[in-house]
Amino acid sequence: MRLQEFYERMNKSFVEDAETFTRWEKHRSILAKYIRELLSLSDIKRILVVGSGNCYDLDLHVFNEHEVVVTFIDIDAEATRRAIEDREPMLLQKANIIQMDILGWNDTLESIKAVFAQGDTQEILRAFKQAPKEISSFRTKRR
Repeated sequence: MRLQEFYERMNKSFVEDAETFTRWEKHRSILAKYIRELLSLSDIKRILVVGSGNCYDLDLHVFNEHEVVVTFIDIDAEATRRAIEDREPMLLQKANIIQMDILGWNDTLESIKAVFAQGDTQEILRAFKQAPKEISSFRTKRR
């Protein structure tokens, strides 16, 4: 079973109940406060959310309070899309959702961050597609 398929099955089989969202409330509140402060103190126009999953830790409404374009990246992009559609559907109009496996990418995040700052979605995709090659090369060199 591919890793993507595993996460898709896991997210689909996960039964959300009334407490699922509540369990993340404290973390979500802290993160929302931090994001609001950042957005109010700067002229940030783009936000990158890596490993978005079901977005339990994100107050998606925060992104609609500001004029920002949000790019979500996760191996299970469908889980992210469903979360946005269920909780903040208007966000879909200004969000990019990219399906990509990002495990092990710590060494390439700086280059991805630089590309993201340019704001070109196609360049972001190219950087993420290049990252596995860089990681593979890095692992080969370290062994």
